[in-house]
Amino acid sequence: MRRAPRRADAEPAVSRCVVCSRPLRPDEAHRTACHRCEHHIRAWLRELPLQLPILEVFLHPSAPRPGTGRPGPGGRPAPPVRADVLNLLGPGAGRPDDGPDGDQSGPRPIAAVLGAWIRFIAERRPAAPPTGPQAPLHLTRWIATHIDWAVRQPWIADLHRELRDLVTHIRRITGVEPRRRPSPLPCPDCSAFALVATGWANHVDHVECAVCGRLLSPAAYEAHAIAGRTAPGPEPGPADQEVYPDDRVDDRAAHEGEEGGEKP
Repeated sequence: MRRAPRRADAEPAVSRCVVCSRPLRPDEAHRTACHRCEHHIRAWLRELPLQLPILEVFLHPSAPRPGTGRPGPGGRPAPPVRADVLNLLGPGAGRPDDGPDGDQSGPRPIAAVLGAWIRFIAERRPAAPPTGPQAPLHLTRWIATHIDWAVRQPWIADLHRELRDLVTHIRRITGVEPRRRPSPLPCPDCSAFALVATGWANHVDHVECAVCGRLLSPAAYEAHAIAGRTAPGPEPGPADQEVYPDDRVDDRAAHEGEEGGEKP
């Protein structure tokens, strides 16, 4: 039986990030998630402990006059605490992607989400989970120490999604989120003027291209800016040189003759 000719122009399969579906770069071939998505996970883990003190402020509604209570809808007194904030700050249990418990509304508590992922990771690699009551800062730091391993696992998209949803919900309550500022520099990969610096106050956490997704650390962005300032300009071409057409040369010579007192 005659075999069908093999296509010489067949393109090799491209590995893609399981989170954002962007093609993985050559230095990411051993991973399931790209560096960009890994950085987002690490940034959210750093942000969660910083949002807790702000959440606690929003736990109690606006203080009413003593003994009066603040009227709610229909003239009823407002509850003493916000149930959604109390739910986020409260304890909880569960496993990743289990969904909320029956007596909870909205996202699961922060401690429940982090604790479930700690147990999930500890069951799959030789790592002792933290014991006893732990502050969210210790829980996020424990998870962060295993992200290098987690970005090579097929379930990293689940961790990315749960942390993104949790942080998004918290930001809607607190109104506090990183500052985003456009950069005047082009992207070093795609050359698009779409770089956006993201950070808190005057600190830049990362710079990201909105077109190709290239992620730059503050140090890499500074090196990119320095290279742009010191790059040599283009060689001057004929259009950049001062050239006099023939008629202007004659006019110039006649004008110089008049200034010297020469007569025609």
